[in-house]
Amino acid sequence: MKNRSKGAADLSRRKRRRLFLGVAFFLSGYLLLSFLFGEMGMVNSLKMKRTYAQIQEEILSLKRENEALTHKIEALKSDPHYIESLARNQLGMAKEGELIYEFYDPSRR
Repeated sequence: MKNRSKGAADLSRRKRRRLFLGVAFFLSGYLLLSFLFGEMGMVNSLKMKRTYAQIQEEILSLKRENEALTHKIEALKSDPHYIESLARNQLGMAKEGELIYEFYDPSRR
């Protein structure tokens, strides 16, 4: 009888061990998948890093553009030569008494 209960105990231990290993394997798999593909997993983390780098580049570009526009505003406020060059080049204006000659390329028409 002792032999039979010992065999049953071994069988019970095997079942518990198998159950424990199954649960441990399932939990490990779940944690691994969660680590890789979860809301804050590695895949999303890499995407966020790329997005962050792109946004930083865009911010730098906008700062440069903003600085250039600030310089242009300051020149428009205080530099009469810059204002004159804009008036001449963009508006086709001339000083009093000046003649403007415009040359056209006939092949462009």
